[in-house]
Amino acid sequence: MTTASSDNVHVIWNDLTPGNFEIYYKKSLNGGTTWSGIARLTWNSGSSYSPDIAIDGNSDIHIVWHDDTPGDYEIYYRKFIK
Repeated sequence: MTTASSDNVHVIWNDLTPGNFEIYYKKSLNGGTTWSGIARLTWNSGSSYSPDIAIDGNSDIHIVWHDDTPGDYEIYYRKFIK
């Protein structure tokens, strides 16, 4: 979890619900009072593990995780621009 300000909260996690681990994200723009819907970020045949999230000075969101889809563990990155 990370915050862009006292009101903007961003959460990322992995979940086994679809049959293998995938990465999910949601946000709150009012300090956690209400939340966006859940966004599934990965749709891989392998498993996506250990997500981490950071926010830069422009409030852009950066997400990294590792994934074994190609047969070897690889590190993946995704950026959301504010």
